[in-house]
Amino acid sequence: MRSADDCTELLAQLSVSEAPLQRALDPQAARGMTLPAVQFDEAGFRFALNEDAMAMTSWPRAFALLWPTPENSEQLMLAV
Repeated sequence: MRSADDCTELLAQLSVSEAPLQRALDPQAARGMTLPAVQFDEAGFRFALNEDAMAMTSWPRAFALLWPTPENSEQLMLAV
């Protein structure tokens, strides 16, 4: 996962670039997909999360970026 500084640098590069961006995800194609509904109780969700290696490495990093300190966490919770 990139750091916030990496993302800032990437956004700065993109803002001055004239190169076309290729769309990676297509909303129309997604709407046309038929995916089975998934429902979990808490135990099932935790088991599925533990079985997904990417989720197990991505979640902690995402939370660390969003809530690096208890103070920031409290500020974010109060803002909602």
